Amino acid sequence: GDGVNNDGSGVLLAANTVHNLVHTLTGALALYFAFATSGEAQVNGVLIFGAAYVLIFVLVLVSPTFFGLFNPVPANTADHVLHAALAVAAFAVWYLARNSSSTVAAR
Repeated sequence: GDGVNNDGSGVLLAANTVHNLVHTLTGALALYFAFATSGEAQVNGVLIFGAAYVLIFVLVLVSPTFFGLFNPVPANTADHVLHAALAVAAFAVWYLARNSSSTVAAR
């Protein structure tokens, strides 16, 4: 179902099936960047991930139902906090890793 009352109320992170699918796909993308890439590609992937979540944050603020895709369960405050936190965390990781992506330890 879509939350305790089938409308997203009564749950911390409101989501319907489409919203859950979006989170699953972006989680898979994050795992791809973390484990299947390295160096500059990995750093750029983290930057893209952060930018995507800034865009998601803004779009879901403008339309809590993501232009009808999340009906009947609009995003709530916890969703907005999660989207913003993911963007901030991604940018922090990118910032810390951006200068070390092209260096390889000599052995």
